[in-house]
Amino acid sequence: MIFTFAPKSSHLKCRFTRLWFSYIFFSRTEVVVSMKSLSGSKRQGFTLVELLVVIAIIGVLVALLLPAIQYAREAARRMNCGSNMRQIGIALHQYHDINQTFPPDAIWGARNSPTQVLKNIAAGTQWGPGPLIAAERRNFTWIALMLPQMEQQGIYNQYNFNLPAYGQIGTDGTPLHSTKLPVFICPSDPKMTNLPWGFGYTSYAGSAGWDFHRRTYGDIGIAGIFSLMDPVGINMIKDGTSNTIMVGEVGSTGMTGPGSQWNTVGNRARNPGTEAVVRSLLVAPTNYGVMNHDWITAGAGPLFDIQGGNNVLWLSGLSSPYIMSPVYYAHYSIGREWPGPGSSHPNGAQFLMADASVRFINKTIPTGSVQPNVGGSYQGDPYGRFGNVWTGMHYYQGYPGYKTTGTGQ
Repeated sequence: MIFTFAPKSSHLKCRFTRLWFSYIFFSRTEVVVSMKSLSGSKRQGFTLVELLVVIAIIGVLVALLLPAIQYAREAARRMNCGSNMRQIGIALHQYHDINQTFPPDAIWGARNSPTQVLKNIAAGTQWGPGPLIAAERRNFTWIALMLPQMEQQGIYNQYNFNLPAYGQIGTDGTPLHSTKLPVFICPSDPKMTNLPWGFGYTSYAGSAGWDFHRRTYGDIGIAGIFSLMDPVGINMIKDGTSNTIMVGEVGSTGMTGPGSQWNTVGNRARNPGTEAVVRSLLVAPTNYGVMNHDWITAGAGPLFDIQGGNNVLWLSGLSSPYIMSPVYYAHYSIGREWPGPGSSHPNGAQFLMADASVRFINKTIPTGSVQPNVGGSYQGDPYGRFGNVWTGMHYYQGYPGYKTTGTGQ
């Protein structure tokens, strides 16, 4: 017997219905997924608002990080500057070990006194006694005298110290006064495109004391270690080598600012091109215009500038940048004006003490004050009295207790 099975029409309808719904469901799911994918592809970029927010965040981060980077760079430059000064200090002490004194501010003339008889080796003639003449000028700075201790024996050997320093030519054909030594340049100072009038320059200068006179001889009490003409030994420093300034920063272009000589606000480095006052490295061009004073001629004078003249402030025929000897004077506060010290470091300058240590001194160091029941202000007392710590740190002769009314004039 053969059995046949014929599905009922209702069963077919059910199967067809299930297949149809499955087709519709999956088809629509694919369409939805496809649409979502299409929608997602349109959202891959940033909107303008999002872009501006990102830029603002980056700007804030840069604003926060840039001062820190600049501070780190300045800290590195200041450390380099301090290292330069320590090398200078060690060299000065080595010079002292050999000569029993630190070098004088400069060798200005061929004789040490008007009565000394000195033979001119070059001309075969004899000079003296009597005042110095222009042909006897020398003008070697204290830096030139200690070149061997700075490991610059090669440059030192090229100089003939029996002849004027200015105009001598090195073995390479370059004038020796154009010599440049990186150890004498602070990395924070303004850079000079060309040598000022062909002179090599320094960012560091010796402390001459209160001013440009020969104070060791004529006004005992306000002379620095590099006071005019007279060398100083460690045994002469009364307040101790760790308390007495020997060398300070002066900047490659000098300083300037508003107000009185003790003002410390608004000061800045001078413009390299139009107003610079530069300290010469190896040749002392002139002594600030006081070269034939009685105190000087009593020693070995008059002094002469490198052009053979005397009693001039600046060399004849030169305009800015002006050239001066590598010394500074304490009658200006830190950063105030070109005769005094200063630097491009924030808030002060670095100083080399007589014990070869280096200190950073803030520009707000006390310079004196008005005393109760005493008429007038005693700010900036030349002898370091009435709270003037600044000037007192510069004098190797110590606090002059025997001075009752000094004016420093």
